[in-house]
Amino acid sequence: MKLNKKVVKVTGGASEFGFVTCQELSKQGEKIVVFDLNEDAGKLLVTGLGDNVIFAKVGVTDETPIAKGIQQAINTFGSIHVCINCAGIISGGKTVGRFGALALNIFAQVININLAGSFNVLRLAAEQMAKNEPDVKGDRGVIINTASVAAFDGQIGQAVYSASRGG
Repeated sequence: MKLNKKVVKVTGGASEFGFVTCQELSKQGEKIVVFDLNEDAGKLLVTGLGDNVIFAKVGVTDETPIAKGIQQAINTFGSIHVCINCAGIISGGKTVGRFGALALNIFAQVININLAGSFNVLRLAAEQMAKNEPDVKGDRGVIINTASVAAFDGQIGQAVYSASRGG
């Protein structure tokens, strides 16, 4: 799918990689829907990028704000064509360290946000994209899930992140 004035939803869009992604998409003239929990950073990003950008306070693990954010995108721009998942956390530690085994709740939190949360957003975005008219190639939308090299690099203390992002 070629981007040409498409509507792109970016989770984690007000932070780090998502922030840079939104800046680059804005330079290309895309319409951007920023999903993030950091409302101050989201509003600042919208102010800096202009009228083709909106912000929705969304956590990826909660279906209701995601659905509201998608509806906000539809109400403002008419559709969603691209879902880019950048939201995520890096938390972890050694599987077994000086004080024993890594707490299961730490593992579960990272999996819930990075893996289940990404799926939660993309499934709802895909449902909306399925309603789009197909382009000349028959495409109705694109989903991109991101990770860092830490997902594959085998760094000490990154077993949880690696499991959640691609390892």
